[in-house]
Amino acid sequence: MQSSHPDVRSAIKVLEDTLLSFPEGSNSHLDTMEKMANLHVAQFESPSHSSANLDEAIDLWREICRLCMPSGHRHLLALYQLSTLLQRRCFPTRLLQGLIHDRSPQTSKPNRDDLDEAILTQRAALLICPPDHELRLSLLGQLGSSLLQRIDNLAALQESARLLRSALSLCPDHDKHRFPLLDNLSSALASLVGASERHSVEAEVEELVRIHREITDHHSPTAENRIGSLIETGKWLRRLCEPPLRRVNRAKCIYDLAQEILQLSPENSQARELLAIVEVVEEQGSHHHDTSIQRLTHEHHLARFTTISSPTIIRLLNKLQFRKQSTLQPLYHKTSNDGPFKSGEVDTEIRKNLYCLCRNQSGEGQNVRLAYLNLGTLFQRRYLDGNDICDLNAAIEYQEEARRFLDPQDDFYSILSSNMQNSLLRRYAINGHIEDYKRHYELALEECQSAVHLIGPTLLPSPMVEHFVAPTRTLATRQENWETLIQYHGEARTPDSLGQLAEHIFSRFTESHSEDLADLTKVLGLINEIEQADTPVPKSTSNLRSRVFLCWYRRSGELPYLNNAISLAATQGYTTTHMEALYERYIHEGSSSDLEKAIALGMVLHHPDNRPTGGYYVSSLGLCLSTRYSRTGNVDDLEESFRYSDSIDLAEAYMHRYERFGRVEDLECVFQAGGLSRGDGKGYTADGEESTTSDYDEGDPNFWSTRKSILHCLALLTMHELQADPNLVLFAKSIITTAETHCSYTLRPYLLHCRVRIIVAEMGESDSGLHSAIAAVEEAISILPKNCVHRPLFLASLGDLLCRRYYSTSQQADLIASIEAIRGALSQVVPSNPRWAAYSFALGMSLELYSKTGNTEASPMVDAIFSLRDAAFAPSASLQIRYIAAINWAKAAAMSADPDALYAYDIVMEILPQFASLGLDVRDRHRTLVRMTSDIVSDAAACAISYGSVEKAVEFLERGRSVFWRQATQLRSPMGTLLDAAPDLANRLAELARDLNISSLRTRGPGDSKARLAFLAREGPKRRALADEWEMLVEKARSVEGFEDFLRPSRYTQLAKAAAVSTVVMLSATAETCHAIILNSEVSTPRYLTLPLMTMPRAVELTSCLQTTLNRANRQSRRVAKMVLPFRAKSEETAFACLLAILWMDIVKPVLDFIGLQKSTCPPRLTWFCTGALALLPIHAAGIYAGPENISISDFVTPSYTPTLSHLLLPTQTSTDKVKLLLVSHSPGHAPIPNVSLELRCIQAVIGTTTTNTICIQLENEDATYNNVLAKMASSHITHLACHGTVSHDPLDNAVVLHDGNLKVDTLMRTSLVDARLVFLSACQTAQINPSEPDEFIHIAAAMLFAGFRGAIATMWAIDDNDGPQMAKSFYHGIVKGGTVDFSHSAASLHKAVREGRESGPKNSF
Repeated sequence: MQSSHPDVRSAIKVLEDTLLSFPEGSNSHLDTMEKMANLHVAQFESPSHSSANLDEAIDLWREICRLCMPSGHRHLLALYQLSTLLQRRCFPTRLLQGLIHDRSPQTSKPNRDDLDEAILTQRAALLICPPDHELRLSLLGQLGSSLLQRIDNLAALQESARLLRSALSLCPDHDKHRFPLLDNLSSALASLVGASERHSVEAEVEELVRIHREITDHHSPTAENRIGSLIETGKWLRRLCEPPLRRVNRAKCIYDLAQEILQLSPENSQARELLAIVEVVEEQGSHHHDTSIQRLTHEHHLARFTTISSPTIIRLLNKLQFRKQSTLQPLYHKTSNDGPFKSGEVDTEIRKNLYCLCRNQSGEGQNVRLAYLNLGTLFQRRYLDGNDICDLNAAIEYQEEARRFLDPQDDFYSILSSNMQNSLLRRYAINGHIEDYKRHYELALEECQSAVHLIGPTLLPSPMVEHFVAPTRTLATRQENWETLIQYHGEARTPDSLGQLAEHIFSRFTESHSEDLADLTKVLGLINEIEQADTPVPKSTSNLRSRVFLCWYRRSGELPYLNNAISLAATQGYTTTHMEALYERYIHEGSSSDLEKAIALGMVLHHPDNRPTGGYYVSSLGLCLSTRYSRTGNVDDLEESFRYSDSIDLAEAYMHRYERFGRVEDLECVFQAGGLSRGDGKGYTADGEESTTSDYDEGDPNFWSTRKSILHCLALLTMHELQADPNLVLFAKSIITTAETHCSYTLRPYLLHCRVRIIVAEMGESDSGLHSAIAAVEEAISILPKNCVHRPLFLASLGDLLCRRYYSTSQQADLIASIEAIRGALSQVVPSNPRWAAYSFALGMSLELYSKTGNTEASPMVDAIFSLRDAAFAPSASLQIRYIAAINWAKAAAMSADPDALYAYDIVMEILPQFASLGLDVRDRHRTLVRMTSDIVSDAAACAISYGSVEKAVEFLERGRSVFWRQATQLRSPMGTLLDAAPDLANRLAELARDLNISSLRTRGPGDSKARLAFLAREGPKRRALADEWEMLVEKARSVEGFEDFLRPSRYTQLAKAAAVSTVVMLSATAETCHAIILNSEVSTPRYLTLPLMTMPRAVELTSCLQTTLNRANRQSRRVAKMVLPFRAKSEETAFACLLAILWMDIVKPVLDFIGLQKSTCPPRLTWFCTGALALLPIHAAGIYAGPENISISDFVTPSYTPTLSHLLLPTQTSTDKVKLLLVSHSPGHAPIPNVSLELRCIQAVIGTTTTNTICIQLENEDATYNNVLAKMASSHITHLACHGTVSHDPLDNAVVLHDGNLKVDTLMRTSLVDARLVFLSACQTAQINPSEPDEFIHIAAAMLFAGFRGAIATMWAIDDNDGPQMAKSFYHGIVKGGTVDFSHSAASLHKAVREGRESGPKNSF
């Protein structure tokens, strides 16, 4: 694909539009995705490229790998393309083309996750790549190159070399890929030689010689890079000749090589060095011993910088350029203006100075003095470049030795002292030896006491040594470390040591959780002593005073200390401490001016003009912004806080956002951002979690450790509310127990709050522990300052606990105290506060209870309704609080006959779909809806009926059921006439619908890789942005004339049209009664019937009985006929018959009598719309099958079900010119289904003999593959699946079993079947509803309807294998009318088939 495509973006959008028209995983679907990926790559390679295009291409290839058939050619190609693009993203500054691995310097570190995924992908591709495949060479080279970049151990190097050798064996001599392969292999072998612990690596060195010889031959005779290749060859030949290999016979090769270099470059010094090596090697060949030279202990250092022995290099240097001893130059004058050291110059200078010391036997002279001084600095510079501890040790050794040669008055002495201090500090940071720290401090004191002032020009420090601040080191124990340092500095008593002493005492106090405030007094005394001395006070020491006062306040809660901290920090300009202190005073006194001032200081601090070199200031600005959100409810503050937060502050911001919007992904981020464990043994110890300090706190790690524990506990308890996992509560309890042992005074109330929440979580529905919880809250309130901003939280918590105690004690005093406490909380917050709605809701509930006590001196119920209504409308409240408040408002209003009751239920129905926001993926949508929905829909309908508005009851039932499917269907709604009225708007909405549909199906799954999880993390914000734009444009569309109700729930006038297809009976049960609403096209208004014998508790009980009976009857899979004990069968049938009789007497018969239906040989169609537990009951089979009467629903009507009335309004096509019938059967890994083949033959026989316009397509056994079935379904009108079905705990994984995989619900949701009309699911449990989600069910049949089928025949439980062929034969015979298939007879044909099956069975069979 050329990057010069005239309009790549338009081409991508065209492909995106067509993608959903193909079944997922079909060849057309995969082809389209490949074209999109290639276009994104082309866009990335264009001049106006964006990394987002590369990300999209990678995501597309990753999806292709997931969807295409494993081990096939397409799968191999997709893996190859994915690994190539991952390498490109891994090394953004390079262009990796197939095999070449560019080893040029990088400007950024490679993305380790991408590199890991690339390696895994390349390994997977090689596993399925045939030996003679054209991609094998590229894959071997790619994997070898990737492993070379990600060296973990010697084995990885060896594998890299092995793979590259294999690639070379497949690569022809003059192939363009051979040179980069040789280059990579040479790098791998060179690293192996360097990393090998063997004394002899002759084979690898010989191979390197051969490789570089071939690389040399690859270059033209006059090429400049030919000289470099010759020199590399000479380097490895020299390695062969030197000890320990001593292959002196290769000296002739070195000589010939040097002559060839000199022919190309006569003045080449490296060639002359090679000639000199030849002489040395020949000399070594005749003398098998080394001549020792008397020298100091420099030999082992000198040997590190050459591969031959020290005596040999001395002779070599004598022969070349150091025959006469030259004068060394000091390196301290080499500033940045002179330019940096060139590559290899440091090592050259080290060799030069070491040689000088080796030559000089006397150890005297100017050169010796400079050599020691230079070597100390050179080794220090070498350590900075390579982090080799040997270089650091050598630097300290030579610096210590140089001090003996220099007088303190020497110009070099102060520079040497400074460099040595840095070296000692670095080694202390690595090894933790206190002697290094002591020596460093002695040098610093010596420098201060000597007070030497240099005369003459000021010498600049060497640019090779940069200022270094050692990180905090932990010795055997931190306490021992502090005690050692405190004792050491306490003995010195100099101004500088006093400052260090104060810092260490303060650190010991804060980190040891000491309760002895005398340490703080001692610190302040030391600061006073320093200030009284006649020396400048270090800046860190002057800031220590304000930090001490801030810490003192946190330990004591006394405000004067906090005011002192603010005053000192403001005077001396310590912004971060000033911000923290202002934040603390805001929490203490509630003055918004303190918070605003702290935010203003933070904004100035983080302004780009004030940004420190190479980074940002880290401060409490994020915490202050999220705190202002907690006060005002302004979401902009919350979103902005993410920019300035890190660690615990960031986790707290995510917690605020979860509480506001209820997104589970935000709760996940709380744990990730804060580094919090869930109790799985990672990230914490048995004693609790590790103490960690804030990045911006300079002096109180104990405070931040406790704050982290509090947030950790709250996150665990919040997760417990979702998962009901008692282990989370136990883990939270252990964290708080540990934190209580070292808690600051100001944080103690919040620990008590956590303790209360733990008690409430542990006691569940019981009242045990209630008294201790109330006592804990009362203690917290007594500790809190009167104006503390968190005081309302504790007052509301007290009110809630007192209200709970009233339930068990019935003491009105508790209820009155509860109301007073909650009113106290409300009086201290503004309505925009995010917690205001929760307090108002709690007040409404307490007032409602109080109204039932009989004390009517006031109007508590009226006040309760107002409080609940206010909470439901609170703009800053969380969705959950508004929803619960609206429900209770509606119930209270209905109880009081308030005319606003129906309006309140309208608000409930308006909030409910918001839990299924399009910004969530489909799994999160469904989980949230299941968690939030209950019997509220039936209660709303019952309320509407009691108010005489049956039409409103119909609307409530439609709006409150199958919200998940309705939301998903919106994204597939055609824009229709909006395209004519506002084409641009309609087109953009169509694009958003497509993108949201694709994005919402990208969900987390078990076993997701880190790369997949990272991709999904990026997908969340992108999906939310799309959802926000969708909502905005939908509102814009509603402003267009004639589209005021665009995508709004249908009103009754529209829903009533569903009765034109069939009479509809809508069943809804409450705790007290049950209503049946009848919609009939012959009656203009809906009618309703009360069914007093059926209630929701009774329906739940019947559902439980049904599940027990089915389990005993083994109705979990398509059952092959087998022997069953007679008494067992009789017991099951009796129970089932009893259940069906109850449904007949309590529901079906009263409804049929009310409608006026009689027995009929051609019964009319009746569609059931069931809510709650009623949806799980087999109403379609209700009847009395025992005794002489033997009457059932099928004698009166043809029953069917609908999930919503809207589905009945979809346009239908009763017939078509040519009907394609797809027949699928398979049962891999499951019990065989013997009669499946007979079932398909029966269908073919019926269709073949009765129709002339039907084409049968059959896929059996190995032909029934995932891709084949999806592709044929796309072009078929009828699909008949005679397979096994599976039901999973995750309903999106419910599936039909095929030959090479499962056809899952989430796959069907990605698929659009335009021509589909009818699906016959002769599989197990394809319409089984989970009892926990009756109104938000997800099963195979529903997914088929969503994919495009207009009708579905499915099973609520497993069927007998013997019944399948007869049922199918009868059904297909019934839908054929006049030689053609008529889909309008589907319900009647099924009804007839069921009756025939029943009649052909035993007497009284159901």
